[in-house]
Amino acid sequence: MNENMKHIYSVLFFLTISFALKAQDCGERYQTYISSGINQFKDIQYGFNYDNKNIPIDLKMDIYTPKDDSSVLRPLIIFVHGGSFIGGDKGSEAQAPIARDMARKGYVTASINYRLQRTVVPEIDPILEFADKENWYKAITRGMHDIKAAIRFMKREVAENGNPYGIDTNNITLYGSSAGAISVLHAVYLTDINDAIPVFKSAIEQLGGIEGNSGNPGYASTNTVRAVVSCSGAMTERRWIGNRPDVDLIAFHHNTDPTVPFGYGCFVTAACHLGRFYGSNPLTQEAKLLNIRNELHFFDEIGHPADNFNPEYVNSKMTSFLYETQCNYLNSQATPVINRSSFALKAYPNPADNFVRISWPMEGQVSVSMNDITGRQVWNGFSIDGFIEISVNNLPAGMYVLRAESADQTAVGRIIVQ
Repeated sequence: MNENMKHIYSVLFFLTISFALKAQDCGERYQTYISSGINQFKDIQYGFNYDNKNIPIDLKMDIYTPKDDSSVLRPLIIFVHGGSFIGGDKGSEAQAPIARDMARKGYVTASINYRLQRTVVPEIDPILEFADKENWYKAITRGMHDIKAAIRFMKREVAENGNPYGIDTNNITLYGSSAGAISVLHAVYLTDINDAIPVFKSAIEQLGGIEGNSGNPGYASTNTVRAVVSCSGAMTERRWIGNRPDVDLIAFHHNTDPTVPFGYGCFVTAACHLGRFYGSNPLTQEAKLLNIRNELHFFDEIGHPADNFNPEYVNSKMTSFLYETQCNYLNSQATPVINRSSFALKAYPNPADNFVRISWPMEGQVSVSMNDITGRQVWNGFSIDGFIEISVNNLPAGMYVLRAESADQTAVGRIIVQ
């Protein structure tokens, strides 16, 4: 960027503590390229859920790993795009190149799609779509839930599938831009729904609680997040930063942002019916007060979002900040897996030619799936009733595997479709 045309002021706040590892002892990894290229894994399904129109959505991510790298416990960065909760994609022109670049520096990175607010009129103004503030808080909740499911997916890959991407699930960074940053901040720092304002609490309760039901139950989600990168993000309460004093925070923002407040204010300047939110400035001030390691970088002009405005600057400052995060990280061990109890589920009638009723002994919310013998998933859903009925009259004849999962229990079974 031309410094004479666009003035960038960086306000840096640091927590002064004694580190067991010094930055200069970490070598080149995480700050310069350690790989000649990257491996790309496109459209990996990490979850499933229903959008605001009750339409089923397969949740997918793109994963990037460094080529020719022998490490099997690499830090993970999950990227969450912006788009006012009504648009955007994991292939964002701003975030996807940063994700690929960080992979060449030794990270594993994943850029995710999450559920967007399905609108009646394409390209509708978000002010119109969120005239009902309940829709706004439900959109944030869906973003939170899908981020948590993406983390749980990675932990499940390590625990059940041999860690194919070579990650350390105890060392996760979340990167969000605009709506993605709003979702990331709430996913990490809102730890008790009883602390949310009534309309937000109601949205969370209606859509699946604090963890949600977008897939991969049985694994903790944000407890192993080590750092947050927030580009033009905001949060309902600044004091929630204190819920996670173990998380490093770096924020980027325009100090005159007409979309997401830099300080304390309304979205899109005029959308105060949604409530007032705390932007990057008060959030990093709160971190400073609590002696939490943080940095704030702001652009002294009008604009939004920060990483679309200058991705190279964001990439450079984030690289340095996360390099120190990695140097301060000592416990390179994957998250322990929850011990699961297994049961046999019941299916009736079996064989079936029209529908099958499945029941299980677990209580509470359960995720249910049906796979054919090749492992391809042909149906999935959720229930809190201890049973569910599935139509099978459109399925080819053959044997299918049934699986029901709660937070810490699994029930499996088989059925023949005639």
